[in-house]
Amino acid sequence: MLRKIYSVLIVTTVLLCSTHYNAYSIVVESAGSGNWNDGSTWVGGIAPTIDDDVVIHSNHQIVLNSTAYIESLTISEVAPGDSSSIEILSGRQLIIANDLQLNEGGAGVAVLQLLGTVEIGGDLILYGDGDINTAKVNLLGTLDLKGELNYYTIGQLVTNSAGPGRLILSGNSSQTLTIENGSVMPDLEINNSSGVTLQTNLTSTNFVGDLLIKSGSSFNLNATVFSVFGSFTMESGATLHLMNGTAVPEFGFYGWSAGSTVRFTGSSQVDVENLKGGYSYPNVIFEATGGIRLVGNIRLRGNLTVFDYPFNANSQTVTFVGSGTQSLNLMGSSNSLYNLTLDKPGQSVELSNDLRISNQLSLVGGVLTTGIANTVIITNTNGNAITSHSSSSFINGNLRRHMASNSQDYAFPLGAGTTSQSYFLGVLENNFLEGVNYIDARISGLVNHNSSNFEALELSDDSISYQTVATEAIWIFTPDMQPTSGTYGMKLNINNLSGLQDNRFAILKRPEGGNEANWSPDGNIEPVNGTGRRLSDGFAYRHGYTSFSEFGIGKGESEVELLPVTLDFFQAFMKDDGEVIIDWVTVVEINCDHFTIERSNDGINFYDWRTVNGNGNSTSRIHYREFDSNPYNGITFYRLRQTDFDGTNETFNIVSVHDNPVAQKGQGISLYPNPVNGGNSLKISGFDFSLPNSKVIIFHVSSGQMVYESRIDDESPVILLPENLVPGMYILRSESDFSNGHSTFIVK
Repeated sequence: MLRKIYSVLIVTTVLLCSTHYNAYSIVVESAGSGNWNDGSTWVGGIAPTIDDDVVIHSNHQIVLNSTAYIESLTISEVAPGDSSSIEILSGRQLIIANDLQLNEGGAGVAVLQLLGTVEIGGDLILYGDGDINTAKVNLLGTLDLKGELNYYTIGQLVTNSAGPGRLILSGNSSQTLTIENGSVMPDLEINNSSGVTLQTNLTSTNFVGDLLIKSGSSFNLNATVFSVFGSFTMESGATLHLMNGTAVPEFGFYGWSAGSTVRFTGSSQVDVENLKGGYSYPNVIFEATGGIRLVGNIRLRGNLTVFDYPFNANSQTVTFVGSGTQSLNLMGSSNSLYNLTLDKPGQSVELSNDLRISNQLSLVGGVLTTGIANTVIITNTNGNAITSHSSSSFINGNLRRHMASNSQDYAFPLGAGTTSQSYFLGVLENNFLEGVNYIDARISGLVNHNSSNFEALELSDDSISYQTVATEAIWIFTPDMQPTSGTYGMKLNINNLSGLQDNRFAILKRPEGGNEANWSPDGNIEPVNGTGRRLSDGFAYRHGYTSFSEFGIGKGESEVELLPVTLDFFQAFMKDDGEVIIDWVTVVEINCDHFTIERSNDGINFYDWRTVNGNGNSTSRIHYREFDSNPYNGITFYRLRQTDFDGTNETFNIVSVHDNPVAQKGQGISLYPNPVNGGNSLKISGFDFSLPNSKVIIFHVSSGQMVYESRIDDESPVILLPENLVPGMYILRSESDFSNGHSTFIVK
C-alpha cells in the first residue's frame, strides 16, 4: 500500500543504476542469506566495507546486526515469487553514501526491513514492488518509486534539512500512495502516465514541500492536500483528478499550465469553489455522476467540459481569461451557466454544443464563436441580459434571446467572423410585442440579390431613391412566432459598411430567403438628419415594424436637397433708438460650427463684424438674434455666412436698414437667390404685386444706371435678369399706385 507524499523540488542528483561516485569502490555481491558481517554471506568471503557497492541478489535475506558504512546498495532483480530483503536490527545503522536501488526489472518483492535507521545520502530508487517496514529513513536525496512502495504503520520518512528530499512516483502502471503516523513528506513529483492515487490526507503537518505533476501524468486525489507555503505545478498535459468530492488542493502558489487539466468525478454532488489567491483554472472537466455545484466564481485559462450530469451554476460566474483559443462544451439539454464573462481581448472561445445562460452574458473582451450548428441561448427575458459588447467582443454565429412584452432594448451583438470588421450589432427596440417568446438571430453576407434587377425596381420611400443594398451584412431575425400585437424598432450598426452617405441610407426588409425583388422600405424612418440618418450616428434606424424577417441597408440618392444649413429667414430692422436688430432662424443644421455676420456701407465691400456659435447638428428651429448699436449713417448692409466644422462655408442673402424712417418704410422685400448670376432667375417675395400698376426697377449701385424695368402682375414673381449685368451691388425697387419698397442683391 503506497501512502501519498506531496512535495516538489528540483533535485540536482542524477539517478544512476550502475555508475558509482567513488572511483575506488568495488562491488560486493551476496552469495546467499545470512548476517551482514559473516564472510560466507558474500561472494569472495569478505563482508562489505565503507567504499563498497553492495548487491543483494534474488531470494537472499540479509540481517545487519551492527552499524555499517557503504558506498551504495542494490537489491537486484527479484525473480517472480521470490523476496529479497535487508533487515537492520534495532539500534543499528546502515549509512549509504550514495544510492539505494531496489528491484530493477524484477517481478518479485524487495523489502527494506528497518528496526534501526537507514541514512541515504543519494537517491532511493524502487523499480518494482517493495516494502519499507522501518523505524526511520533519513533521506537526503530523492526517493524515486517506479513500482509500489508500502510504508508500514510504524514507518516514518524524514527529509534531512541539509538535503532537498524528493519523492518521485514514476511507474508505468498505476500506483497508490498512503502516508500514516505523522510521516513528513518531502517534495512530491508525479510522473506516471497510468496515474497515482492518494488515499490519505496531506496537510501542513506532514507535507512540507512542493507538488509537481509531469506532462502525461495523472494524480488522483481521494484525500485532502494542503500546503500553506508550497507551490503546485502542473505541466501541459498533466491531470489532477479530484475524486468523490475531494477539494481542490490549497497551495501558496499555483503554476498550472493552461494545457493541464483538473477533473472532478464522484457519485455524489461535488462542490467546486474558486482557487485561492485569484488564480485561474486550466482545463476543467466536470464528470461527477452525482452532479456539480459551483460554490464560487471560477476563472479559466483552458477549456471547460461539462458532462451530461446534473450541473448547478448556483448564481456563480464563469470567466474565460486564457491567452489563446478556449473551448466550452456544455452537454445536456437542461444544463446552463448562470453568468458567463469573456475577458480575453483578441482571442476567442469556441462552442462544442449549444450554450444556455440563465442570467447574464458579459462580453468584455474576445469573441464567442458558436459554429454553424450551435447557438448561444439567453433565457433571461430582461433587455440587459447581454452587457459590455463592442467591436472587440461579440458573438460570431448564432444567438437566441428570450423576450417579454415590455419597452426595453434587446442587443444582438453579432458578427460573421472574429475581427472587428466582422461586427454588426443589431438592437431591437421592443414596443410591447406580444406572442413572441424568443428571437433567433445571425449575420450573413448579401445573397440572392441581383444589383441590376434591384436598381431597375426604382424602390424609394419618402426621402431616398434606392440604388443598391450593402453587401457586407444582412441581419436575419427569426421568431418562434410572429407578433400578435405591438411593434418594434431596429437599429443596425453601419460602421463596417462602405459607400454610405448622410441621409442616403436606410433599413430595408425582405422575407427570409427572399431575393432582390422582395426588398421593401417597411416601417418608418426619421426626417432628414434625424436619428439613424447620419453616419455619425453609427447605425441605421427604422421603427413601426410588426413582423420579423431579413434586414439590409439600402443605399441611394436623396430625393431632397441636402444643405448644411436650411435657413428660414434672415432679416434686420432698426428700432426707434437707432439700434439694429439682426434676426435669423434655422430649421436644419448639419455640422454647423459658426455663423459670421458681415457688414457693409455700400453693399459691395463687406467685412466680418461678429461671429456666433452654431449648434452642430439639429433638426429643430433655432432662433438667433444679435444687436448693432452703431450702424452706418444712411444705409447699413448685413450679410450672413455659415461655416462647417471642416471649414466649408456658404453665404446667404443681403439685408439692409436705413437710418431715415421714411426711406426704411416699405422694405421687407426678400430676394432669392442672393448672390445671383446675370441671366439667371430672381424670385421676389414680400411685396403685393396685385396692386394697380405694379412694376420692378433695378439700378446698379455704383453707376446709378437703370438696368431693368418691367410691369408685374404675379403675387410672387420670378424675373429673368439680363445676361450682361456686371458683378456688383444692385438695388431692386418695387412700385405700385399704393406702396413701394426696395431691397438689394449681389450679381456674381
